[in-house]
Amino acid sequence: MPPSTSNKLAANSPEYEAFSSFAKLTARKRELASEIKEIDTTLKAMEPQLLTFLGEGGYQAVSVEGFTLSPHREPWVGPGPGQTRASVCQALKAAGLAHYVREDFSTRSLTTFIKEIETRCEDQIASGEITSVLDVLPPELRGALRVAPTYRVNVMKNWRK
Repeated sequence: MPPSTSNKLAANSPEYEAFSSFAKLTARKRELASEIKEIDTTLKAMEPQLLTFLGEGGYQAVSVEGFTLSPHREPWVGPGPGQTRASVCQALKAAGLAHYVREDFSTRSLTTFIKEIETRCEDQIASGEITSVLDVLPPELRGALRVAPTYRVNVMKNWRK
């Protein structure tokens, strides 16, 4: 059966129910994500005050509402004064701690780069002049990368009723 050219689905059809359920769950997920961001912001703002109460009150822990709250020391490690990330990497390697240094690439940035090339080469790919975005990459990358399409259902809020 060929796909319908209309985007209207028959009410109460299995397709309508499936798409409707997916859309409603997506909307709820977005609401919850927004609420979680608000809660995280509030918690972060409250934390200094609670740490002050714990310190000034001499409490090692406070039990309330089924939770035990206590201060937790966690070191933050970063480049020292006048140092850069690169100089720290060099120092780690010199100290025999190269296992803390890793060379990597950003999948997200590389994907953005490939999308930009695909957009520029859209006509060449459509005409068959080139078979893939890999054809226009430097030879060193052609064998090193795999570019495979993935598909997801995109959900956008309708603003008009």
